[in-house]
Amino acid sequence: MVLLPDGDHSYFREGTLLTTCAFNSVLMAWVPVLYTWAAGDKFNSKFLLNVFDFSSSQHSAYAEEYAATLRDLMPNWSTLVSSAQQAQYQAWLDEASNHQVSCETHFYRSGTRLRKDPNLVPPAEQDHFDNLQRQMVSNEITEAQFNNLISSFHHSFKPLRTWINWWTRPVIASYDLSG
Repeated sequence: MVLLPDGDHSYFREGTLLTTCAFNSVLMAWVPVLYTWAAGDKFNSKFLLNVFDFSSSQHSAYAEEYAATLRDLMPNWSTLVSSAQQAQYQAWLDEASNHQVSCETHFYRSGTRLRKDPNLVPPAEQDHFDNLQRQMVSNEITEAQFNNLISSFHHSFKPLRTWINWWTRPVIASYDLSG
């Protein structure tokens, strides 16, 4: 499930209304699943970084929204010289991009959900599945070893090819899953 956060700075006189939406396949529409109010001076930007897995088309838009939200919350933004504004905005874009990753925790949790289905991961193969998952995120693995693990995964868990292919897409796999 993809959850998309967005902020409305005009809804309350002070603070920000954060809305998180999920796509409902019955209604065929994005629906709000969580509303959060963030007080202006008590707002911690790190709350915006607690995100879920994004598709590649959502990465840039999310980073832009994150940076724009922080810009709008920053007192005296307009008093900064242009070069300082650009540098700060770029730092926020980089911060958001660095946190829009499918971290190791998400990778393991996703695998844990899948291994509960014996049609996807037969009980006799669960240890093998767990071992492959652990080896894939190891920092001590070569590219050739990694490719062999993916081949083994494809062979052993055919119904999960799409899942592992998503995790090994360049935009996802290029991030450090360990943290």
